[in-house]
Amino acid sequence: MPATRFYRVWQAGTPSVLPAAELALATELTLTGTLGTNLRVDWINQFGPTDAWVTLATVPLTSASQPYVDLTMFRQPPRLYRLVPAP
Repeated sequence: MPATRFYRVWQAGTPSVLPAAELALATELTLTGTLGTNLRVDWINQFGPTDAWVTLATVPLTSASQPYVDLTMFRQPPRLYRLVPAP
């Protein structure tokens, strides 16, 4: 991460709700599929190598759409993710 960043949040007119910026130090993925199936969540460095996939977790789906949060990505290079059906 760069040493500093500047974010500005505003809302035009007379706001009924004050604007807010919610910054996260994790990536949230939305997993979808059939209840009871398992999905393996893998990641790879955005810039390669292209065959160095790392498994984060195998997640059993308890709903048709559920979040998965990658808490290991903080202070790491940008990542690409893939979801693989798991037995």
